[in-house]
Amino acid sequence: MFDRRRGAYAGLFGFLLVGAMGVACSSSEHSSNGSPGGRCTTSQDCAGKPCVSGVCQSSSGGVGGSSGGKSSMSTGGSLSVGGSTSTGGSSAAGASGAEDAAGANSGGIPGSPAGSSCTQPSDCQSGQCSGGLCMPSVPLPNTSCETGPDCASGVCESGACVIPAGASGTVDTTECLAGSLGCSCQPMNKCKPGLTCTDGMCCNAKTGSCDSGSVQMGTGGSSGEPATACQPGVVGTIISECGYPFASSNPLTGILFNESSVLAAIVPSGGYPFASVQLFYNDEHAMTLGVHEAVIDGVSQSFPVSPLAMSPDVVDSPQTGTNLILGQLAGVDPVGRPMWPAMFITDITEHPESVAGDWQWGGAPVNPTYIAGTWKGAVRTVDASGASITPDADPAKNNQNYGNGHTAPAGAITKAEAFGTEVRWDIRLEVGHNYRFQVMVHDGDQNKIGGDAGEACVTFCAGNACPADVLPCSTDDDCTEGDLCSAGCCFTPPPTGSGGSGGSGGSGGSGSGDCPPDWKTYVTAAGTTSCTPPPTDGSCPAGYVLTIRNNEQYCTLEQVR
Repeated sequence: MFDRRRGAYAGLFGFLLVGAMGVACSSSEHSSNGSPGGRCTTSQDCAGKPCVSGVCQSSSGGVGGSSGGKSSMSTGGSLSVGGSTSTGGSSAAGASGAEDAAGANSGGIPGSPAGSSCTQPSDCQSGQCSGGLCMPSVPLPNTSCETGPDCASGVCESGACVIPAGASGTVDTTECLAGSLGCSCQPMNKCKPGLTCTDGMCCNAKTGSCDSGSVQMGTGGSSGEPATACQPGVVGTIISECGYPFASSNPLTGILFNESSVLAAIVPSGGYPFASVQLFYNDEHAMTLGVHEAVIDGVSQSFPVSPLAMSPDVVDSPQTGTNLILGQLAGVDPVGRPMWPAMFITDITEHPESVAGDWQWGGAPVNPTYIAGTWKGAVRTVDASGASITPDADPAKNNQNYGNGHTAPAGAITKAEAFGTEVRWDIRLEVGHNYRFQVMVHDGDQNKIGGDAGEACVTFCAGNACPADVLPCSTDDDCTEGDLCSAGCCFTPPPTGSGGSGGSGGSGGSGSGDCPPDWKTYVTAAGTTSCTPPPTDGSCPAGYVLTIRNNEQYCTLEQVR
């Protein structure tokens, strides 16, 4: 039976951004005195410091002068530059610099994105080449510190966070451990959990991939497959390893993900007016939704995590605890990965091999907009001995009943475990752009070194169709249960009366003059502009939807389910 997973609408119905007319934000920041954050054309405009993406950098590469430590990143792990949030390691200049990113300069920043091969700084968009790879233009999470609690591991030595021993483990194919991914099978064709013996080699049981991850991933996360033209609506190969771990000058590429088998499927669909990315989780313990309590040196602080009222349950816009990536109250595991289900997005249209938006390269986490099934919270503790994660007790089993009539794709779950969850992200994508989605979750026991975490990646070419679970329409008559037709898709009408027209800062939208402080200018493909609030903690205010354009994140007025 058709189920639209109805949610509350906070935006004005029928107000679609593509038809919105606005006024560009103030451009007073376009002048530069050579200080970090000022506008530039060459390094001469920056008193000899690097000029990256039209913005003067500090000597250490961070826009605004800071390149590490707990003060250099905003909540959600993105660089704090005029309140903007960046996907793929790029940053907007000031409060209104997004017109360059989305408008006239939409052809892209010269050079290759983070994670690409390089021989010299000029090869990279960030102007930073280290160990043969382009570094991101944002500080990587949990790599620098002042005290132990600043680190995900709880251990700080000489200003650098210490990764727990055993959390990294690049596969050495010359000393391949039998039973491991990409290695020979053990006697009687045995392999480690999540792997299957194929022609004498241990391969991923779900994807069939036998790649050990000992080398950097291939094109667009597709295990070396050649790049293809973007065909709207086409989903690429799902890669559970995402091409990691491998050794590099970036310590995060060597982090092991030992529970990727809990990710049964990723299903992207749609594009404009919005897309959906569904994740199906399957494990013997309930999925962790986030850290609801952080205990730092004996001092406790609480954060909201949506409760599970029944098993199974369904929640729109779930609360996921503390979404800080850096600092003492970060909601991360001991190696710095978000404890909540997070998605990382890279626009690979111009750079098919780009991995710049991955967690490993400083990408900004995007929070889910919907969850169904079962879940639980966790407590993060940091003291002199280090950091640890303690999950809450499991709820009642739901046995892959998500409570909404949905099922995982056929063949995705070969052995149904006691707990299942469907997580969804509603976003808006540019039609004809190709994207790489990396999703990351934690299971409910967290007894492995660094924390039990799974990751998976998939490529998707955005189209102009509705998501798979939304009815297409030409008129209101094509919709059911009181839904109305807008932009070719059936939507539930927004609530009427107070509270239905904006969310925080909603009065500063297009047509109201200069943008409010720290808001961004979104420029559509048609050239119209609109002031948009910056994403916070990977989410947008009520009445806005996260929009991805040229590796920049915007909160644009849109309906969400």
